[in-house]
Amino acid sequence: MCKISVIIPFYNSEKYIKICIESIINQSLKDIEIICINDGSTDNSLEIIEQLSLTDSRIKIYSQENKGVSAARNLGLSLSKGKYIYFIDSDDYIKQDTLEKSYNLAEETNSDIIIFDVNNVYGETIISTNRVHDFVKKNKKQLIEFSSMPEIVYQNCYTVCKLYNKDFIYKNKLEFPVGIVNSEDTIFWFLSLFCNPKISLLDESLYFYRKHENNFNSSDSAHIIKTLFDSYIYFSNTDDFKKTSILNQILVLDYYLRISVFLWSSSNNLKSLITYEKGLNLFKKEFNKYKIPTGLNLQGILLYKYRYFYLIGKFLYLKYNLLRKYKERTT
Repeated sequence: MCKISVIIPFYNSEKYIKICIESIINQSLKDIEIICINDGSTDNSLEIIEQLSLTDSRIKIYSQENKGVSAARNLGLSLSKGKYIYFIDSDDYIKQDTLEKSYNLAEETNSDIIIFDVNNVYGETIISTNRVHDFVKKNKKQLIEFSSMPEIVYQNCYTVCKLYNKDFIYKNKLEFPVGIVNSEDTIFWFLSLFCNPKISLLDESLYFYRKHENNFNSSDSAHIIKTLFDSYIYFSNTDDFKKTSILNQILVLDYYLRISVFLWSSSNNLKSLITYEKGLNLFKKEFNKYKIPTGLNLQGILLYKYRYFYLIGKFLYLKYNLLRKYKERTT
């Protein structure tokens, strides 16, 4: 048994796959295996990894027909031999000491999940999300359980910023949902939380997530929130969702609404705003099925109620900047 199994699904990732793999090869923690799952690539991704594997025996390559990232991750899980599991996307990369710091914290705290912060990469610009940092600063805690602090649900749902104890995954029979287009990370995150894991927060930005033009850009506005809603409906019809508490069901729905309102705020014209509004109303109708407990702090509902104040503020800010730029040009 090695310390960590790193699972890397890839599909036509020739542009960035070498950087991704090398960020794993060069980790300060050496006792790892690198499981690369070829999800039916048709470009040179496979050849690039095969070349890297000639100089590093820790790299193991498996291929399957194109079935999607969930099926690829599930296959990687079934083949893994590490005490801990780490997933990384093939176009991203991590800091050199990411696995060592995550592993050491997991061992020290006997945690089921380690969470660290993500850096968003926009070309040459890198911006930390600071989700973990803000949570730790606000709550003064770095070791928590979901049952005692359910607001952890609003942490980043990305699988790639978490180290999982393999025994926790296997004991609770966790796997990624096959058959949905987006939000498979979100569903896996909630399934994990339903098992009341012991979670440790690593207050460092260690993951670098490339934000491509097709990552939820405004041209997809007709489909984004509907896709999220479809993901929610898929999940709400599963046995895992139906068996969990009403509070958990409400938190899941509120998380989806929260993300949708953030997307709504990116509207840049009336047409997209109307499209987003229709999507938000789908989630609002789902909330009507529940009797919300008094005093329950729901971030999604709060953002939904005050979204137009944000829109007004955004309009005034843009108007101010346009006027300022106009005055600068005319003086």
